[in-house]
Amino acid sequence: ERVILREMRTKVGEPFNAKDARRSLQRLQNLGFFEDVNMKLNPGREPNAVEMEITVQETNTGTFGIGAGYSDADGFIGMISIGDKNLRGTGDSILLRWEFGGADNKNYELVYNKPWLDKKETSLNVTLYDLTNEYADYDRNGDEIARYDKKRTGQEITLGRPQGEFVKHYVTLKHRDDKYVEKVDGYEPQYYESTY
Repeated sequence: ERVILREMRTKVGEPFNAKDARRSLQRLQNLGFFEDVNMKLNPGREPNAVEMEITVQETNTGTFGIGAGYSDADGFIGMISIGDKNLRGTGDSILLRWEFGGADNKNYELVYNKPWLDKKETSLNVTLYDLTNEYADYDRNGDEIARYDKKRTGQEITLGRPQGEFVKHYVTLKHRDDKYVEKVDGYEPQYYESTY
C-alpha cells in the first residue's frame, strides 16, 4: 500500500483534481510493478466528496538471464544476471550481472536503487563494478587506429530529487580506477593527431 500511496498526486482531504488523478494513474503504470491499474471514482460519504478506488494486478518483477557462447579467440564465455524491480514489495530495485570465461573476462556489476529515501522523493542509486571491455579508437576519417582492453573498477552513489513533476536533478559521487590492461592492436599508449 505504501508504494502505491506515495505515487498519488491526490491527497486525502484535499479538493479533487481530475488532472492529478490522471497523473497518479500514469505514475502507478510507469512503476512497472503491475499488469493492470484501474481507478474508479465513487461518491463519498460526505457531501461533495469523492472516494477513489484503485485496483492493481501485480506482475512478476523478478528477472533472470543467462547466456553462453564460444569462440576460438576467447573460448567459452558466459553471462548470468539476476534482479528484482520491486524488491520484497518495497519499490526498491536490485540487479547483479556477472560475466565469466575467456582470457580475462570476470566482469561484475551490482546496482541497487531506492527511489524514495524521504517524503521529498529523494532517490538513491548505488553501483559497484569491475569491468574489462575492449575499446576501439578511430581517426577523423573513421578508420580504426587502435584496439585495446580497459579495466574499470569503482563505486558510484547518485542522489536525485525532483524539480516539479517531470524534471529531476542528480548528483553523482564517483570513485573509479581506469587501467589499460592490454594493448590488443594498434599504436603505442599515446596517440596525437595534428590539427590544421
